[in-house]
Amino acid sequence: MLLSLTPQSLRLRPRERLAAMPPWHELDIPLTCIRLVRTGRPDPHHLCRRAAGTSLPGYFYAGAFHRRLCPEFWYAHVRHDCLQLELERHPYHRLVLEVEAPEAWAERLRQAGLPVEPPRA
Repeated sequence: MLLSLTPQSLRLRPRERLAAMPPWHELDIPLTCIRLVRTGRPDPHHLCRRAAGTSLPGYFYAGAFHRRLCPEFWYAHVRHDCLQLELERHPYHRLVLEVEAPEAWAERLRQAGLPVEPPRA
């Protein structure tokens, strides 16, 4: 997943064509909708398919899913550290993204004024 940061939003663009992405193949997340940023290995337990998406359970998830009736967007291998964004006032409640250097992205978002949860020991 490729990310770009503007003063108003975080833009997500897949490296390859992904059927699970919206038709325009990019997703803009207003920074005002990001409630919390964290990094680490994601927990796919209790994750259910909701809409367009694909998964190799316990290994890779891509697309729209839900957990406890809250929609989430995943593009991640569960054994890799990922950038995880908790959202509010947005159609997705959470984004789980496998990106290069998730800790560096968390720092960039912290510098943009967003709350970042310290990494777990």
